[in-house]
Amino acid sequence: MRNSITIGLAIILLCSTAALAAEGSRWQLGVQGGYSFLPLCNWNVDVQRAEQGVQQMDVDDDSYLDPSVFYGLSCAYSPRPGLIRYAVGLEADYSGFRGELRGDLELDGAPGSYDTKMFFSLWQAQLLAWLYFYEGRFTPYAALGPGLAYVHAEFDGEAQQVYAPQVTLAAGVDMYGADWVCFGLELRFNYAMDMQFDVDLNDTDSAEIELDYLPLSALMTAKFNLF
Repeated sequence: MRNSITIGLAIILLCSTAALAAEGSRWQLGVQGGYSFLPLCNWNVDVQRAEQGVQQMDVDDDSYLDPSVFYGLSCAYSPRPGLIRYAVGLEADYSGFRGELRGDLELDGAPGSYDTKMFFSLWQAQLLAWLYFYEGRFTPYAALGPGLAYVHAEFDGEAQQVYAPQVTLAAGVDMYGADWVCFGLELRFNYAMDMQFDVDLNDTDSAEIELDYLPLSALMTAKFNLF
């Protein structure tokens, strides 16, 4: 996966170099806002009870993370429309999720259950490439690129910070009302992986929590042509 991210970065950087050499190019500033949902959230929880070994927790189906407000900024560079129009740029986003992690387990014949309140604050930096399929008043596009997520997590108030690689895939449509501005709708997936947290559940038990998440975001966008 990390090799794939490295290759993706190299491809986008090559596209950027080619774009900078083109004449009649433009810069575009964008803002995004909407909601993020979690259609896929893969939990792996190992609980260790003092001097009694480790067992994987059976995570309950009613564990959840609530939808979150999503907002971000982007800056992209694009040549003037031709046979194929594309853009490359950077994007920074924020979203935060609240929820509960619940599970049951048994260690050495002693049943146990856990109910941990959670909060995730996610800051994401991404290097994206946009491909526009048609140039007109309504312009559909797709976007793809690697990124890095900074995650501030709290489990019952116990805070931790981790970094996680991620990949973004998006599709949307821009609607132009004037040459210098467009508004649009977008759906995107941000797949983040290998997030690991060590949490003290109580005085004697601790948990190692591994999380992969795939939020779906429904966004409204506004993009402004700077020059």
